[in-house]
Amino acid sequence: MAFTRKILIASYGKKDESGKDIYIISKTPDNLWSAPENLGFSINTSLDEDFPFLARDGRTLYFS
Repeated sequence: MAFTRKILIASYGKKDESGKDIYIISKTPDNLWSAPENLGFSINTSLDEDFPFLARDGRTLYFS
């Protein structure tokens, strides 16, 4: 089974973005880490999102 390496983080973004958002960082084919990618408005709100946890199924995201 091949695993895709990913890291989920909660962080403050750019100065014009409000609140703490959840970002994903992925391992690239050349074994480097990508730039953080904001998960967008389907996950992040104008409030703070924090403590992201991805379940073993690789699809279910828990956060507060």
